[in-house]
Amino acid sequence: MSEPEWLSIAEAAAVWQVSRITVHRWIKQGRVQAYHIGPRRVRLRASDVDALPSPVRKEEGNMLIESTDTLVSTAFTSPRMTDEQLREGREVLARIDENAARIRARSGVHGPSSEIIHRMREERDEYLREVWEESNAEIRRRRELGGR
Repeated sequence: MSEPEWLSIAEAAAVWQVSRITVHRWIKQGRVQAYHIGPRRVRLRASDVDALPSPVRKEEGNMLIESTDTLVSTAFTSPRMTDEQLREGREVLARIDENAARIRARSGVHGPSSEIIHRMREERDEYLREVWEESNAEIRRRRELGGR
């Protein structure tokens, strides 16, 4: 038995392993050509379904090119950095780290935010313990006065 010439949207979705909604979106975007077969029935050519998938990356010579709607020129690939450029980049990163440390010192922040949050929670808990103890002491004092 030969393959069917036409596939339903559900069948095409199963072939591509995507949802029917994705197939409808691709039809709307023009990525896939669909045909009306009757007043409501929409079908896709089996040959179109087989032709749609394209590799994410393809190798040309010894360079990998991203597969997109437009051809990517190899002229736009970045050349490797020289040792001097790498050294300058490391110096810039070191200056950024120094500036960040100065800003943290000025603002009183001395570590990752999780440490700050932990310290603030400990301070809050200590305050709440003190308030609770004071409340309980006041309640005991009132009971003692009322009990006499």
